[in-house]
Amino acid sequence: MVSIFATIVIAAPALSQDQSYGYSGGYVGVSVIGGSYTRLDDDIEDQLFALGYIVTSDTDDAAGFSFYYGYRISPHVAIETEFEMLPSADINISGLGDIFELQTWVLTENAKIFLLTGRTQPYVLAGLGVMEIDVEDTV
Repeated sequence: MVSIFATIVIAAPALSQDQSYGYSGGYVGVSVIGGSYTRLDDDIEDQLFALGYIVTSDTDDAAGFSFYYGYRISPHVAIETEFEMLPSADINISGLGDIFELQTWVLTENAKIFLLTGRTQPYVLAGLGVMEIDVEDTV
């Protein structure tokens, strides 16, 4: 019984320091992102194989950026707008060289639900958005 009381007395100061990281208000962020187009290469090869051509396709990995702005409505809910861009990736087809350049961007409106509001804050994100893929000839 004494040990239980001692544990409560020792832990009480730590419990009274209520540090909530789940503040309300606006936030912004920028990050570096990367993309790999391996499925695109497979699709290009499959489409050309169906036409009777046996080729390999190699699309460069791309590096880009992400910018987001959000507003935390409550400790557990935030809304967010995010823009991501992968500005350039060359598409190389064997025997033809770099014949296309690929650029992509995505704009989404998201809702974040924070499961915890302490120092570690896992969240669930759901959103809707638009994406544009621009393929240009480089020949």
